[in-house]
Amino acid sequence: MIYNIVDFIYEKCEEYLKKADDKDYKHCRERNDKKYFSQIMNIANDIFLYNDCSTENPLGRTLENHPIYNLIRLLGKDVQREYMMHPIKGIHDEMKLKDFLFNLWSKTIKEDIYEKPLMRNVEFSKKISLSKDVVITGPWHPTRFSEALSRYGSELLMTKWKQDSNHQVTLYLPIGISVVEQGNHSITSGILQGEGEISPSETFDMSEYYKYIHTDGSWYYLSKTGKKLSEVRSVEYAAIFEIGRIITDKQNLVGTVAFSNRYMTSIVMHKQRNRFQSFLIVQ
Repeated sequence: MIYNIVDFIYEKCEEYLKKADDKDYKHCRERNDKKYFSQIMNIANDIFLYNDCSTENPLGRTLENHPIYNLIRLLGKDVQREYMMHPIKGIHDEMKLKDFLFNLWSKTIKEDIYEKPLMRNVEFSKKISLSKDVVITGPWHPTRFSEALSRYGSELLMTKWKQDSNHQVTLYLPIGISVVEQGNHSITSGILQGEGEISPSETFDMSEYYKYIHTDGSWYYLSKTGKKLSEVRSVEYAAIFEIGRIITDKQNLVGTVAFSNRYMTSIVMHKQRNRFQSFLIVQ
């Protein structure tokens, strides 16, 4: 009997210590995430300090690629690589934007923020570079992954990588991140070959979210109430989200921030019929 009591006490003590350790670990991780997030944002602000949003660099030459997008690429490529490794690691989960950002269409957002969608579909005619821009793709089948890497590319069996009807990506502005909807394996091959361009099948302007949501690198919050929306899954993409806020603010002030090395985008906000509407200007 006494042994059973001792075992019970020992078991409860272990449970308590495990919970305490988990709590301490989570607290330490949140603290480190916030510190990492803060450092990224400091660098982002420095980039904007050194390079304003004008269309010319300090030498008077046309600014075709604002340096802030170099930082976004650096941060975004890490998650890009992680998802491309899924077939090698045996991971078969379907990849969605909410997996590394937050659920843009969650029930909480719908109930607490708006009666109409915040994500706006905009026209966008330019192409995305698979070698340069951040394109998040989610290959999952090892055999199809191997075949794609072996077949697609100018140095392989197929000709130079070209977009076909199976290739569909969604571009999110102002952060300049694209997510593959169809053609994950062949697009992955194009990324790894460092060649090819793709036209987005849809382009969404998500700048309206900045009125209602913010993050500290640990959680996403509803700004009005401070209510937690979701835990940060990727500190890098939490930082990218907040960098998008700065880009949106700068665009509202000066009109343009260069995205990629081929085109300029500008989201111009104006009030009409007591509501804001968003327009995309491709220059």
